[in-house]
Amino acid sequence: MPSVIDALKSYFAQVDPRSFKLIPSLYEDSSHHIFLHEAPHGKEIIKALNSQSTNGSDFWQGMERFFGIDLKQQVSSFESLYPLIAQSSPLDIPTLLETLIVPSKGIWAIKTDLLSGQAVQTPQVTSHMVRQLAEHLAKLHQIRSDHFGYIANDPKKQMHWPLYLKQQLNQWLTDRPVLSSSEKDALISQIDEHFQSASFGVIMPDLRWDQFLQLDGRLTALTDLDALVFGPVELDWVLLEFLLTPEQAQVFCVEYARHHPIPAISDVRAVYRMMLFLMNVLGEKNYQAWRDQPRLFN
Repeated sequence: MPSVIDALKSYFAQVDPRSFKLIPSLYEDSSHHIFLHEAPHGKEIIKALNSQSTNGSDFWQGMERFFGIDLKQQVSSFESLYPLIAQSSPLDIPTLLETLIVPSKGIWAIKTDLLSGQAVQTPQVTSHMVRQLAEHLAKLHQIRSDHFGYIANDPKKQMHWPLYLKQQLNQWLTDRPVLSSSEKDALISQIDEHFQSASFGVIMPDLRWDQFLQLDGRLTALTDLDALVFGPVELDWVLLEFLLTPEQAQVFCVEYARHHPIPAISDVRAVYRMMLFLMNVLGEKNYQAWRDQPRLFN
């Protein structure tokens, strides 16, 4: 890790390498090295892209395939993305203090302020947190677009989502034969039968509870904005079936409906579950277990 610090210290203004503290990652394939920096005026967070991890990541391969998202290019759009999400979400969003991009040195990094709270762990989740998550996602889904992909940069304008999804999913299932040929054809045919081209909202394909901070039983902040994209809001709802209990799902629906119409997902569930499984969003390796996860929404 000293090489990362040495590379950063030469570029970030007023950064003392002796005041760096590496924050251990919860995941081996984390997309960033994250440091706590004790600055003279207060504590800051520095996130430096872990290129080795993202290059071999199923998730970021999926982000590239389905949404055309490259994390290095995403970092370059954070100066627009962070303020946009801060204006829309009821939760605190870190203030982006500095962006540092030095491709010749392999550096894609940002510096933000440090927000109060601890990362949420699933057993800590309360009904109030579920209501806060519902409002947060509803507000993001209200940000509408006629394109999918980057929010602030190079959108895939005028592309037909069902056709694009069909092409990408078919190719990935050919490269990685999770299904038999007949099962794959049956799944792909659902796109022709049920999917329609529509407007998109801001979604979180890597949605997990530990992306949020909590304090005294309340969500206080969202700290990970790396994978926010314009996409079908139904995808978030399919992913929520893996994050919420049946009781929490009821609470979520009541609160979400106060801010935004609830989408129907029964016709798109199977396709989006396969998409999320291939992206390895929650680390599940058993497709049958993933496919058979209880359904919580209509």
